[in-house]
This record gives sequence, C-alpha cells and structure tokens, in this order.
Amino acid sequence: MSQDHTKEGSAFFPPQLIELARANAAQFPWAAEIQRSILDGAQPWMKFSDDELWEMMFGHTITRSWMVWSDGFCPDCTGEALAPHFITFII
Repeated sequence: MSQDHTKEGSAFFPPQLIELARANAAQFPWAAEIQRSILDGAQPWMKFSDDELWEMMFGHTITRSWMVWSDGFCPDCTGEALAPHFITFII
C-alpha cells in the first residue's frame, strides 16, 4: 500500500450516519455502551499502521472449506447434512 494515499472517510458508513451515531452516544446511555464496546474491540488494532494491517491480509490462495448451505444441503457430499427440522430453529 502506497504512503501517497490518505484515508479521507469511512468506506462503510456515510458521514451523516457517523454523526448520528456520535450524537446518540452523547445522548443515550445504551448508545454510549455500544460505542464503548466498539472502541474497546478496535483498540488492539490501533497500534498497527495501515501498511501493517494490509500485510496481514491473506490472498485468494488459502484452502477453503465446504460450507453447508442454510437449507441443509452439503455441496461436498451432495446430500442433506442437517435434519429438516433444524431449519425451523434458525428461522
């Protein structure tokens, strides 16, 4: 990652949404608790530079696993992996 690029804003949230979240955290205890939890979770990553974080990313060459689909179908064994009644518990 080049040092020429500086981050100017969030890649995920528009400025208006960020302002609203900050205002809510200042006004409501429940929002302040969520804000504190988010900041605490991010703290370990704050010691890294953008370049260091970028270097931690892995490429498309990692071995992937087969995941059972939400309807219980297993693409590896091409059969049903879960009992049909399981779906009712996740809906």
